Amino acid sequence: MKYNFHQQRELIAEEIERVGNSMIETTMDKVVSLIRQTIIYFVLLVVVLFGVPFVLGFSFGRMRLGRKKE
Repeated sequence: MKYNFHQQRELIAEEIERVGNSMIETTMDKVVSLIRQTIIYFVLLVVVLFGVPFVLGFSFGRMRLGRKKE
């Protein structure tokens, strides 16, 4: 199977285009996944940073009120 120069260039260009499109598609999928994970971890961090101290303070406050009533 012999190809002339023009046919080889066309085949290489098609291959490069296919590989490029595949790389772009894979990269975009990974970027979307990374952004989604980042948002999830940020929300969890905010919940932990603000939620845990609030719950601890609320619990200690109730315990302290319970002791004062006794």
